[in-house]
Amino acid sequence: MEVKDGVIPTGKEGEKTIDLTQLDADKVLTAFGKYGKYQMLAYVITNVTWLMFAAEMMVMAFITAEPSFSCETKDQSQTLFPLSHSNDSCKVYDIYNVSYACGVNGTKFVFNSSIGETLVSEFNLVCADEEMAQSGTSIFMIGSMLATPFLTQISDKYGRRWAFLLPIWLTAVANIFCALSPNYLVFLIFRFLAGVGTAGMSAIGWVLCCESVSLKFRSMIPLFGNITWVAGYLLVGVFAHYITNWRWLYFVLSVPGILTIVFYWLLPESLHWMITQKDTEGIKHYIDKSTKYNNRKIVLEECMTLTKEGDDGEAVSRSILDIFRSKKLIFHLVLFSYIAIVNDLYYWALSLFSVDLSEDRFTGYILSGLVEVPSGLIAIPLLQWFSRKSLSFASLFSQGVFLLCLVFVENSPWLALILPLLGKAANIIVWSSVVLILPEMIPTTIRNVFYGIVVFLSNIGSIAAPYIGNLKKVDVRLPPLILGSMSVVAAFCVFFFPETKGIALPEDLADLNAGPFLNFIARRKRKTGG
Repeated sequence: MEVKDGVIPTGKEGEKTIDLTQLDADKVLTAFGKYGKYQMLAYVITNVTWLMFAAEMMVMAFITAEPSFSCETKDQSQTLFPLSHSNDSCKVYDIYNVSYACGVNGTKFVFNSSIGETLVSEFNLVCADEEMAQSGTSIFMIGSMLATPFLTQISDKYGRRWAFLLPIWLTAVANIFCALSPNYLVFLIFRFLAGVGTAGMSAIGWVLCCESVSLKFRSMIPLFGNITWVAGYLLVGVFAHYITNWRWLYFVLSVPGILTIVFYWLLPESLHWMITQKDTEGIKHYIDKSTKYNNRKIVLEECMTLTKEGDDGEAVSRSILDIFRSKKLIFHLVLFSYIAIVNDLYYWALSLFSVDLSEDRFTGYILSGLVEVPSGLIAIPLLQWFSRKSLSFASLFSQGVFLLCLVFVENSPWLALILPLLGKAANIIVWSSVVLILPEMIPTTIRNVFYGIVVFLSNIGSIAAPYIGNLKKVDVRLPPLILGSMSVVAAFCVFFFPETKGIALPEDLADLNAGPFLNFIARRKRKTGG
């Protein structure tokens, strides 16, 4: 139905002028259908970028591989031997049995070329610089971590669309320059910028996706995102098998980012955001486009919201300060952040070290990616059948138990392979369920800022993940013990959330459901007069 100057045909005699800013976004989206084409366009665009995110993260598992190496003199083809009674290739000795580090005094590292050219072999990231190899992953996450609060604040003030598109294009350009980096410092700088851009994909993209589809479709949101994520994950393994030079591998995986320029002409703004900002022109444009794409006319009078007491028709503006003024929001911010940290740490630890699950690094990696397919698919009917809270608790608890069982497994290669894969499968269901509770619970006016803080803190887990494998040097049981225990604790945190399945998205702070625990405390205070 075309909207002109706020006048909407009612289907009766005459016309009636209605206030478009009083529309209920969920009712409008529902009226355009569960699978409205214009709404599905936003859904596909916001989820296809997960392919890029997965590829630029998982490529690090291959380009940071450390080949075997030896130390040679630069002026002659003579291998210098390690110190007597030592297998340390980082130190060599001369004819006088004087030791010195390789890379000085006319020596150089010579790497085994069987696995191709990697970041490690090109930039000599071994011995004293061994830990630097994992910095490419951590600096990426730090970039995302630092950018998220700013991008989410911008998206709440200026709109989801641009806060999503500009970071994607930044990531695309930064990734190209990563592949062209003349040294490791330049590589880290552009990895940081790529991480900054990725914050738009993850934080802004997820909220925009949830705000772009109808209530009936919401349980299916994780489906396409899981597919594109796994596609990006597996593409890395396939290309890494055939492209053994890290620069070409990184470049090829960066090409899809260039194609995202077409999103400028395709991606709509969030209707929820435009209504809260009283953007009449934007709402009119959205309804016109939806009517055209979906070939469906809707009666806007049936999509009006009930006027709330105290609503003066002005745009509602919220900031990060509104979150910290509310004890309810602070309480849930702590819970969501802890669960997000655990989830990120768990997923990235299992994914990045999947190359160590089998003797053949490709087998463990591919299996770790493939297990995400059935778990991602089964998550959809599970979300339809069970409540958000019960599914989130069961999957978090299961992922913890699987790794805790690994603590007691000794000399069983099969169980050492199967248990992490089962944990990974449970973790994917967590990603499909817990992440729906937040946007369904937190009001539109602060949703992106709140989510941004959670994503900001969740990157603590992502940053720590590349280094958790080092705990094996202390005790091989430490990584699964830590990850398993943290997951079990996170599972019980879920009980403090309200059930959000089938509930319309809250628009402002007055619509917030604080959950059973805080509601119980509030009732007790009212009864006691406290």
